[in-house]
Amino acid sequence: MSEASELVHRHREFLRAAHYFADGWPLDSLLVMRNPSLRRDLRQLRRDGYNAIIIVVPWRGFQVSQTPVAYDPFYADQLRLVLTEAGEMGLSVILRVAYSHQILHGPSIGPIRRTQAMLVDALLREAWLDYHREVHAIASSFSCCRGTFVSWEELWHAYTHFQSQSHKERQQAAQALGYDHFDSEIEPQDTPQDLGVIPAAGAAGSAHYHRFINHHMAQLFEELRQHCPQLGVEYRVDRDAVVEDGETRWLDNPRFLDWEPARYSYWAPFMYADNVGETIDAAQALDSLSRMLDETGEHGAYPGQVLEQFNFIENTREFQGRHAKIDDDAIEDFLAEAAPLLFERCSGYGIWAPRDYRCNVLYNAALLDGGRGWELQGAQLPPGHGVTLPQGGRLQQQLEPRIAWIPRMHPFETLRLELRIRRGVLPRRLHLRARINGGAWAALQRNRGGLLTADVPVDFDSIPSDGLRFELENQGRSITALRLQLYHLSYAMGLRDPDGKPGPYLKVLRRFNGRLRELGRQKNRA
Repeated sequence: MSEASELVHRHREFLRAAHYFADGWPLDSLLVMRNPSLRRDLRQLRRDGYNAIIIVVPWRGFQVSQTPVAYDPFYADQLRLVLTEAGEMGLSVILRVAYSHQILHGPSIGPIRRTQAMLVDALLREAWLDYHREVHAIASSFSCCRGTFVSWEELWHAYTHFQSQSHKERQQAAQALGYDHFDSEIEPQDTPQDLGVIPAAGAAGSAHYHRFINHHMAQLFEELRQHCPQLGVEYRVDRDAVVEDGETRWLDNPRFLDWEPARYSYWAPFMYADNVGETIDAAQALDSLSRMLDETGEHGAYPGQVLEQFNFIENTREFQGRHAKIDDDAIEDFLAEAAPLLFERCSGYGIWAPRDYRCNVLYNAALLDGGRGWELQGAQLPPGHGVTLPQGGRLQQQLEPRIAWIPRMHPFETLRLELRIRRGVLPRRLHLRARINGGAWAALQRNRGGLLTADVPVDFDSIPSDGLRFELENQGRSITALRLQLYHLSYAMGLRDPDGKPGPYLKVLRRFNGRLRELGRQKNRA
């Protein structure tokens, strides 16, 4: 039996998974995972009916240098920590590898540029492959690890961004990628006369380049699978609109059926909808889900895929007010009908966010690993994590101008600061204040539990040009801060709030998981 088959055999139970970000978010989750909160979170996930977690493992950050190849031992230790704790809790683990985005400290190339460089540079490509081998070596040593997968998302935007570059850059990329001699057997009449340059977005030849993207990406995934036998792939479910000569054509993407059962996919209510801000009922949502599973699973012939993003609530800010959503009162009925459908057509599902999260811009926000990334003046690092600020103590961090989450189209005037402090040691009178880029100081105020908050003024235009310098100063009695969050955006799924308290859809999600568990028991008894 192959290594991949052994791993699948070891985890036969229908997968009920949650993407686990600790009290962080996808861009910093490995940086903030720590005990005892890790154990508490995993117990909570078990109580909510999940039997697995999905962890994102970034390429940037985990691998700190490509020439020569070098790794950050802290990231590797953090990955081993969560694998160990999950295994002891009886949870399976799936790793999404090569995740593009990450909050980094110090100068860095953006994720799309870094991926583009990897696609055209042999040395960077080898470093990327070595990263996969490194993560695979760690993952394969833990019996709780059900597998790893790489997503189309990590590469797709890099390919399409070539189309927005200069003619010379598109010409160089065409040669480096091998596009200049790509001869598609599908619809050869669409092959442009000039293969020496990648077509600009919307130009003639865009459909041909779309086919090349899928061809090149599939080759890359196959190469990866030779190094990592347990690797799965999340394929692009969406169709793509290509406009040529004023006409729009909708192009399909390959479904990687030969990767069964290591295929991963996604669904949200916007699929097959008009997407004009409409609300749909349970029957419409179920029809959309059934149609997607029929198309991607060849009408039941391939039931092994994992619907790793079952986003029955989708709150992506970019599409709010436009994408279709399920009526709140219809969610319970929808999930009741969706459970047997998923059980029949899939081998598991995943929830993107079992807990709402803040899009925190700070690096190492829990001050782990000796406070890496922070400047301390008169402050001390207690055992474990956090920082103790005596009177006059100051905590500072400088972030580079390239901060991926900053929404260029949605400027703001303040960032929300939340500071979690050690319970039982909060002075009666607070004298904590914070500022950004030398601007006006904002005083922190008491909030619920051990939380202190402030809305810190910020000159939005200074962030893309100068970066972000954050300062926290204590002018009063000593205080110990355990966790910081500085954010403008947040993501809400409605299952639990950022502190883990029950949300409006938790009860129906628990019943959904219970129904899937019972279907598994019935199958085993049959």
